[in-house]
Amino acid sequence: MQNLKIRNVELRDVDTIKEYINKEDWNPGDGDVLFFAKHFPEYFYVGEINNEVVCSVLAIPYGDNFSFIGLFIAKEELRQQGFGKTIGEHLLKNIKTENLGCDAVLKQVQNYNRYGFDLHYNNVRYSAIAPKHPTPKENVFSLRNIIFDDIINYDKKCFQIDRPKFIDLWMHQQGSYGYYKQKNGQICGLGLIRPATEGYSIGPLYGDTYKDAIDVLSMLLNEIPDQPFYIDIPESNKSINEIISHFNLSKVTEFGRMYTNGYSGLPIAKVYGVTCVISG
Repeated sequence: MQNLKIRNVELRDVDTIKEYINKEDWNPGDGDVLFFAKHFPEYFYVGEINNEVVCSVLAIPYGDNFSFIGLFIAKEELRQQGFGKTIGEHLLKNIKTENLGCDAVLKQVQNYNRYGFDLHYNNVRYSAIAPKHPTPKENVFSLRNIIFDDIINYDKKCFQIDRPKFIDLWMHQQGSYGYYKQKNGQICGLGLIRPATEGYSIGPLYGDTYKDAIDVLSMLLNEIPDQPFYIDIPESNKSINEIISHFNLSKVTEFGRMYTNGYSGLPIAKVYGVTCVISG
């Protein structure tokens, strides 16, 4: 194997990484790679051969106890040569955390097992076309009109980890929209939508009940009439069929949610769309 030079990502690497990802069935947010390169470069590594970026991996540290891995990819023509293994081991050596999570393409689950990851459930990607005509919902409002701490507190309730920096940046991406539902003065649902490589991507989507999630998602889809959208739903959410039938969703693919140190304890009953397969 040729010597792999590993370094932290730079903004000039973004287009190359996007090129590799766009050949896969990931369909990330259109600005996701730039977002993570710009705001979370500390554990975002690329590997070079002869000054060409041939692989990458990212870890987002959510405090000292949990980090999430994404953008783990190698140039298609150079796979099976150990570059992914090398950069993956470099990341694991440098990231200091009690538990690592990832959403793995199913055919790569066994490879992640070798790094100490165990499969806990699948996140299923669905797609559909947003309705042509808006369907306003009562008690659902723009995230621009709410106190930021209330957003953070509700995200923590649903994600189980405090991540104010990430959410602040995530909800202010170009072209994104966010809504929340309120009941008795308290948030009972929240969602964000952003442009994807193809169509739009939903995430996160939370709700105290599936009806709350439906109302929030309906308002998000009002922003993109007659456009395709994608959402990744934990298959273990017992109300998943309510969302599927209401929006006429079609299955696209699946990702395996994996952890190195046990299940993180997400309240799956409240999670109707994960934030992103890159960030958890």
